[in-house]
Amino acid sequence: MAGFINALGNSIPPFLIPLRANFCSHMLKGAPTGTKVNANLSGWINTEIFLKWLIHFVQYGHPSQHNPLLLIMNNHKSHISIELINKAKKSSVVLLTLSPLCSHKLLPFDRSVPHPNTPMKICEISQNLGIAYARVFTSQNIQNGFKEAGIFPYDPYVFSDIDFLCSYLSDWPIPANIPYQPVCPAVFLNWSKKRFLSV
Repeated sequence: MAGFINALGNSIPPFLIPLRANFCSHMLKGAPTGTKVNANLSGWINTEIFLKWLIHFVQYGHPSQHNPLLLIMNNHKSHISIELINKAKKSSVVLLTLSPLCSHKLLPFDRSVPHPNTPMKICEISQNLGIAYARVFTSQNIQNGFKEAGIFPYDPYVFSDIDFLCSYLSDWPIPANIPYQPVCPAVFLNWSKKRFLSV
């Protein structure tokens, strides 16, 4: 499911991407009004589906030249294409992409809407979505997601240095003289931890 939320606590109907070749309209029984569906054999979004997702977003968001919309998303390869960028530009949608490695901290949707990861039958999805959507997509939950991400109200201090500690290893300055590195580094297997250690 692809969802849409804003800092005021509003949401627009979801966009479902079920793992199917075809999706029959009767399977939408019980889903929130306005829910769109695009079946896909992988069950994942791709560039073609994301373009349809953007059209759905524009239909409900009503962006204009005088009132553009900011769309914050991770920069997964399915979210980036020339056609998509052109459509967003023509529709007055400003795209802001975040690294997928940090989006779990910075995307309000990931901060406010729980992901149950519960498998269910295809015929149960819409009805369960209709019930869960009303309970989870509350203004308070959505607003809290934007607050926890530091987006609205803006809070540049929402994260501490500890939150970025994992990037410490990759943020070293590049040395002026790079020592000789063998073409094939030695690899050892640490059987106690079942990990490969590179030297």
